Amino acid sequence: MRCHWRINGSETLMFGNIVRSLGLILLFGASPLSGWAQEPEAKPPAAEKPAAATAVVIPLHGEITPLTGAFLDRKLEEAREMGVDVVIIDIDSPGGFADVSFDIARRLRDLKWAKTVAYVEDQAISGAAIAALGCDEIIMRPGAMLGDAGVIAQEILGGPFKYAPEKILSKMVADIREVADAGGRPPALAEAMMHKDVQVFQATHKQDGRVWYYTKAEWDSLPDAEDWEQGKPVMEARENTFLTVTGKRAVELQIANGLADSKTELYEQLGIAKEPKVLAQTGIDTLVWVLNLPLITFLLFVIGLLAIFIEFSAPGLGMGGLVSTLCFGLFFWSRFLGGTSGWLEVTLFAVGLIFIACEIFVIPGFGVPGISGFLLVLGSLVMASRNVVWPESTRDLMQLNKTLATVGASMIAFVVLAMVGSRYLLDFPLFRRIALLPPEVDDQAAAVAVGTAYSASNRPAAWEQVDVGDAGIATSPLRPAGKAAFGDELVDVITEGEFVEAGKGVKIVQKHGTRVVVRSTT
Repeated sequence: MRCHWRINGSETLMFGNIVRSLGLILLFGASPLSGWAQEPEAKPPAAEKPAAATAVVIPLHGEITPLTGAFLDRKLEEAREMGVDVVIIDIDSPGGFADVSFDIARRLRDLKWAKTVAYVEDQAISGAAIAALGCDEIIMRPGAMLGDAGVIAQEILGGPFKYAPEKILSKMVADIREVADAGGRPPALAEAMMHKDVQVFQATHKQDGRVWYYTKAEWDSLPDAEDWEQGKPVMEARENTFLTVTGKRAVELQIANGLADSKTELYEQLGIAKEPKVLAQTGIDTLVWVLNLPLITFLLFVIGLLAIFIEFSAPGLGMGGLVSTLCFGLFFWSRFLGGTSGWLEVTLFAVGLIFIACEIFVIPGFGVPGISGFLLVLGSLVMASRNVVWPESTRDLMQLNKTLATVGASMIAFVVLAMVGSRYLLDFPLFRRIALLPPEVDDQAAAVAVGTAYSASNRPAAWEQVDVGDAGIATSPLRPAGKAAFGDELVDVITEGEFVEAGKGVKIVQKHGTRVVVRSTT
C-alpha cells in the first residue's frame, strides 16, 4: 500500500516549532541528569494483529443451470447466517445458461456483507467466466483458463449451432461490460470474451504510467485520448477469436487479481487461518437434482394423475388422494428449491383441479370448467419447470419443447393406463376393495334383471334405454357416482352433488349422452 504524505507551509512551521521546543527541553534537562545512568527506553506497544478472516467455500462445478443458481442462492444465505468475512466461489465449469450466469454475476456483485473471491483451479469458461467477473477478486492457478464467453444459438431445433445474432449479442455485451466495470476490470477485455470480432489494444497514460485496455470504438470516443499512448494489440483478442487467457495472463491483463497454486496458498493470501467450511451439496440438494430429471418428472406426473383418477372414481381422501398429493407435492417442492416455481404455479394447479372436479361432480357436460381446469393444470406444470415464462432465446425454446414433451408424454401415458386400468383394475384385490361395486341383491327378480342387463349383448346400451323422468332405485351408494336400476336396466348415474344411499329411489333429471344425472325421490 502506498502512503502519500503532503506537508504544506503551515504544517512545516508547526513541525519546526515542535522540534525547537523539544530541543529546549533536552538542552535544559540534560545537565542535571548527566551523571545518572539512563533508563532503557520503554518499548512501544505492539500493534494489534488484524483478526483472521473467516470464510466458506461454495463449489460451482459442472454445467450452469437454473438449479445451479438456486443452489448458490441457498448456500449464500447459509454463509450470511454464519457471519463469515469471505465467500470463496470455487469455479470449475464449462459454462451453461447465459441468463443464469448473469444472474449469478449480479448476485455476487451486489453482495455487501462479505468479500467475494472467485478461485479458478482448472477452468471458468463461457458462463462460468461471466459468473467469476461478478466477484470482488479473481484468483487463479497459473495454468487455469478463463474466457470464451461466446453466445451460440440454434435457429432450428435439432439444427446446427450458430453465433447469436447482433440483436441478442448487443444486450449481452452491454451486460458483461457493466459487470466487468463494476469489478474494476477492463470492460473491453470482457467484451472480447463474448464478441469474436472485437480487437483490443493496450494504452499507457503519458503522465502517471497507468495501463488500460480499449477497443477501437472506445478509443475513438475517448475524451482525453491525447493523454494516452496507444500500444500493441492484445494477441488473445484478435479477430475471429473469443478472448481466453491463462491465470498468469489474466493477471497481466488486470482481469484476475492474483495467482495461487493451491487452495492452501489462496487461504494464506486472504489471511484465512482456519480451514474454511465447504458448503457442498447435501442430500436435499441431490434429491432436488434427481426430482428435476425429465424421467423422474414424467413418472411423478403419470403416477400423480393416475392417483387423482382413482380418487375421483372413489371419492373421499383415500389412497389416491394421498399418493397424488405426495407426487405433486414433491414436484412443486423440487421446483421451489430449483428456482423455477413459486406460489403462482401452485395456485394455478389447485384452481385447475377444482375446476375439473366441478365439471365431473357438479356441472353437467364437458364445457368451460373442464377445459379451463385442464389448461390451468397443464400451464402450471409447464411454468413450474421453467425459469422464464416466454422463451427469450433458442436455449429457452429448446427447454420449452423439452418440458412440453415431458408433460405431453405423461398425459398420453396417463390416458392409456387409465383406459387399461378401467378394464382390468378390478382384477387386483387391492383395488377391488376400494372400488364401488353393486351390492349383492337378495331379491331374485332383481338379480335376474341385473343378469339380463349384463348378458344382453345384442341389445342397445343401458343408458340408451332410459330417459329424463324415469324412476329407479340406487343399487349402490351414489357418492355422487354409482349405479341405479331402471326396470331391467342397470345404468351408471351421477347425482347433482348429493349422496344417496343404496336402495333409495331416484329419478333421472338430465341426460347428456352417456352421462345420466339423477335426483333422490325420498
